[in-house]
Amino acid sequence: MPRRHRSHSTEFKRQVVAEFQGGETLHALDRRHDLSRNLVRVWIEKAEAGALDEDVAAAELMAEDTARRLALARPRVRFLSGHDSMLSEWLDPPAPGGSCLLIIDVIPYAAECETLARMAREQGRSVVVITDEYCHWAHEVTDAVINTPSKTGLFLESILGLNAATSLLVHATATASGADMDQRMRDWKRLAHRIGIF
Repeated sequence: MPRRHRSHSTEFKRQVVAEFQGGETLHALDRRHDLSRNLVRVWIEKAEAGALDEDVAAAELMAEDTARRLALARPRVRFLSGHDSMLSEWLDPPAPGGSCLLIIDVIPYAAECETLARMAREQGRSVVVITDEYCHWAHEVTDAVINTPSKTGLFLESILGLNAATSLLVHATATASGADMDQRMRDWKRLAHRIGIF
């Protein structure tokens, strides 16, 4: 039976990599966690390259949060991680009326982001890129680029710029979507209350 698309936390990825480094075989990890061995290999390579570090994990969590908030503002929003998924989202043609890929570009994902952006353009999708000053490719692919500084001068550098940009984008989407946002929010709160989230 084919595995369904799942998203895995950075902490879980680190745990699986640590189990492998502790002597577990790929086969054992596959069976225990229902993961493909190729996916575990990707996580091992990412860990060795530093892509499972805390700052990258924070950017990934921010991207997932952005997708969830956008999904409240408009239907058919999906979170896609080129490292985690089977990319089944790309098998379907763009939705009628348009489709947009929002990329939050951080250094460990730069090569994948550029490729995904170019694929999306080939498929007729719009592309919006939120990135820092080190991105060299975004303006070649789309005019919709939001640059945020990574060097903030704060005590500790952070993803503050990326977070502000995504928050503004979600707000603009929610207020310009043409949907009845008040009704959508009432429906969401009713659903959340019914299943006991709030």
